[in-house]
Amino acid sequence: MSKPVLYRRFHSVGITLRNVTKKYKSPAYPNKYKSKFPSNDVLTIPWRVGRGLNQNDIDIINDTFLKRTSGLEPDTTVKQLAEISKEFHERFKVRYLDPSKQWSQQLASHGVSNLYSLPDEQLLSNYTFNYNTLWNIPLQIGDLVLLTSRHHELSMCVGLPHSIEDPRYTFVTGNGSIIFNPRNQIQLRIPYRISENIHSIVQKEPSSEFKSIGTIRDKIGETLVLPHIVRKNVTSEPTSRITKDAWFKLPLIIKKLKLINRYLQKNDKSYEVSFVQLVNLVEKSDLNKYNNTEYFQSLLKDENETKNINASTFLATYWGVKEQQLFNMWGDINSNSSILSPVSVTVLPIQSRQVFYDDLLKFLLNDNYKNIETITTLINKGQYGKVCQEYPQILTLLLDYSAGNFVKNLKGNPIITILSTLFRNLSKYQDKDITRDACFKLLTEICPSYKEVNPILHNLHLTSKVDESKLPFELYKHDLTATIFPTSKELSQTYKQVNEKRVDYTNLPVYCIDSEVAHEIDDGISITKKDDKNYRIFIHIADPVSSFPESIIGNEISSPILKIASDKAFTTYLPDMVDPMLPKSITQSTGMGVQDKKTKAITFSVDVKSIGKNRFSMVESSFRIELTHVSDFPKVTYNIVDEILTNDDYPVSENVKQDLKMMSNIAMSLKNNRVYFNNAIIFGEGFNKGLVQLDRNESNVPMVNFKDQKESPSTTLVSEFMILANKLTGKYFTLNDIPGVFRCYKDLPLGPQAFNSYSKLQQETKKGHTPDIQDIVKVSSLLNAGIYSSKPLPHKMIGALSYLTVTSPLRRMPDLINHIQLHRHLNQLDLAFTKEDIDSMLWNIQSRADIIKSLANTVSSYWTLKYLKDQISKTPEHKFEVMVTSYPFDGKVLCVFPEMSFARGSLKVPTDIPHPKIGTLVKNCKITNIDCLENNLELEIAS
Repeated sequence: MSKPVLYRRFHSVGITLRNVTKKYKSPAYPNKYKSKFPSNDVLTIPWRVGRGLNQNDIDIINDTFLKRTSGLEPDTTVKQLAEISKEFHERFKVRYLDPSKQWSQQLASHGVSNLYSLPDEQLLSNYTFNYNTLWNIPLQIGDLVLLTSRHHELSMCVGLPHSIEDPRYTFVTGNGSIIFNPRNQIQLRIPYRISENIHSIVQKEPSSEFKSIGTIRDKIGETLVLPHIVRKNVTSEPTSRITKDAWFKLPLIIKKLKLINRYLQKNDKSYEVSFVQLVNLVEKSDLNKYNNTEYFQSLLKDENETKNINASTFLATYWGVKEQQLFNMWGDINSNSSILSPVSVTVLPIQSRQVFYDDLLKFLLNDNYKNIETITTLINKGQYGKVCQEYPQILTLLLDYSAGNFVKNLKGNPIITILSTLFRNLSKYQDKDITRDACFKLLTEICPSYKEVNPILHNLHLTSKVDESKLPFELYKHDLTATIFPTSKELSQTYKQVNEKRVDYTNLPVYCIDSEVAHEIDDGISITKKDDKNYRIFIHIADPVSSFPESIIGNEISSPILKIASDKAFTTYLPDMVDPMLPKSITQSTGMGVQDKKTKAITFSVDVKSIGKNRFSMVESSFRIELTHVSDFPKVTYNIVDEILTNDDYPVSENVKQDLKMMSNIAMSLKNNRVYFNNAIIFGEGFNKGLVQLDRNESNVPMVNFKDQKESPSTTLVSEFMILANKLTGKYFTLNDIPGVFRCYKDLPLGPQAFNSYSKLQQETKKGHTPDIQDIVKVSSLLNAGIYSSKPLPHKMIGALSYLTVTSPLRRMPDLINHIQLHRHLNQLDLAFTKEDIDSMLWNIQSRADIIKSLANTVSSYWTLKYLKDQISKTPEHKFEVMVTSYPFDGKVLCVFPEMSFARGSLKVPTDIPHPKIGTLVKNCKITNIDCLENNLELEIAS
């Protein structure tokens, strides 16, 4: 066994054995060897290995020459083949056989005699899943996911969140690599079920004398491994096979997507298209028929949308859209944090995106970047007016980049490349990073009028469907208003056309409790006393459906107003502006709160019985829904009601005071019942702190202020009555088999320790200890997101078996749809929408809800960071206190400013201190980088 050692040593100094000579004591080396052998101990006559080299020769070489090469290679131990073979089998036993044996024994202990059978390759190539499963079932063990860190291949979820301190899931790739990631790193999910009898797929690596090969999760010295038999029989085949099939399909799907995009284009606006519809078009379309417009239009109109989706087509379509984002064909992919998969894709306008930027690139690249040189020369000389007049397309480019209209982190994006060339030629910016903040700063220097613009409001993805014009949020300011939206007089004439019976509640005081600056008032509450222990409460909701008689005739939305409202889906509330779902003529005519104005309403009422001091029970069998008239609206706001409830001397009539106090007592009882009997979670102090509020100074410049959203007796009163109406109506729709849009929330499956922590929070809430901000931060990663559904699934966060929203029809399309169904039902007409109709609406409703929420968060973060940036520009050494919100990664943790809900960033943690746990307050932090438009905030602990 010495010859291999000899070979390795000679090879390490660049000589092969065939060059070794047998003359050991040569007085000098030939010139060809002098550079490699600096002494006289080397052979000079080449010969072939195996001819004349005996053990004595080898011993001499080892004793004289090979000593000189020590240190040129790692220390090695010479071992016999039998010893090597023995150690190999011992390592194989420890690393592979023992974990597999232990896993098999664990299965047997649970009564499983046969191991999970290997999936059939052909079956996996055609594996389909029902898209509705994503909506109805949260992330579970066995699901296949596409992770941000492994976006080229599927992984399998094999472990649930371990604890509050470590809320990461465990994933395994096709080759057996173990990855620990939080849920927000999932880009796409495919439901895939493995046997429920399979437990503990990833196991702790057994300790042994050999070096560990497992993956570290929490600390060095504790590693996890995936048993070989598990990878072979459970995790590898579905992830690898579906990934491989998706890559195989991708070239053809990219061609199809390019042609599909051509047919979906609208010249002057962006809009969303259902991702499932896109997958169906890819799956069903024939590439040879794409030149046939009628054929493609028939595909678009095909209402038999397939819910059973081919998994590899689903994955490849996602990859294809990501690829074509480079060419301004598709905008952002909108994914929902509950279903963890794409819901919609933004289709970008062909004229203002593809054509515009194709022409701009040709213009800027022409004649070896000559035009870029001209533009940058003008900017460097400060001749901004000339740039504005002669090169307005540059302003569009800068605004689009500032607004986030180019997908980030896409290598090879020609727009990003050309923008980089522009910046590198500007003396003021050539050494700076190309960020959205820097881009907007350059834009405002060239054209100061943009200083009053919030660039986020020009984001094509976030603001699509918010308006119908080319400029954001201008729908109600241009001529379309006069041609589509009826006036109040026309609406009053429309009322007379509807023949319906209504209950007269005009003598009943209706308390419309809202803020002083409410944009629409769509609810009010009342109470009547039957006797000392029995009351009836009423929730009156505005009735805009009465303005659209055509909407309750037939089974399609034919009203132009409702079509626009359906596209918008929700009123958009931002610090800068409010964009209503319905036009002001509708909200003003059908809204509530105008004293002595006979107003149409839908009234939800139920009897309440006193069962003790400030304790009440609902008599659910007495629940009624009626079309009504109301007109008596005592003037109240949140502040006024709080004064009445807390100050006995507040000047108000005794009847009003008694009504509000009794309703407040009932509301508190409703809240306590939800928490105690239905495990509802009520967030307490610290929730929604530091919300952005914009005010204008004398120069009309926006000034950033912050306010806390606090719970008070008045807010509890309103919210509990609205929750009650939605709960009881959800039950009413279910019992009467009325299709509607339900709001659902399902708890996430959790590991035992994480589940116990969540349950402990529920128990503490039952005892009256509402979670503070620290508790909220700790459990936030263990909470799911609510979704809309056509099924009456539970809403466990609220504590309801079914929950169907009906209390905000002026600002939420789901509520308006449910009102349309109620109108048909109460007038004993055929229902307007079937369950299939509701299903077809859900993707748009959910997509718009997610986009508007993202827009609101993005805008609030922008103004918050802008405020912080101004602060540190004045006092650069200012220190902050932050709260940790994530498990450590790459030497950082995510954090939030406890007093500002939208100041979120990352905190660099020194290696010489323990990483702070989730919920820990860290003081003495300084901001090291801040980019308002990128929503990037970086901090470190000051020394």
